[in-house]
Amino acid sequence: MLYITHDLASARYLADRTAVMFAGELVEEGESLDLLANPAHPYTQLLVSAVPDPAGRAPTIPSAGPSCDRL
Repeated sequence: MLYITHDLASARYLADRTAVMFAGELVEEGESLDLLANPAHPYTQLLVSAVPDPAGRAPTIPSAGPSCDRL
């Protein structure tokens, strides 16, 4: 089966092996669990960092936020 996705979290459960393509080129491939635990290519690292952590908090953007008196 060929499963094409940007969602590596779902690919982890559907495939024993995962291949990552960037700009039409194969940049990384391996056992799904190993690839997700230790991504070598920067694009794979980006995809892995985009997977939400259900046990953790969502990342925040450091900011003072808008001032209510300036709205």
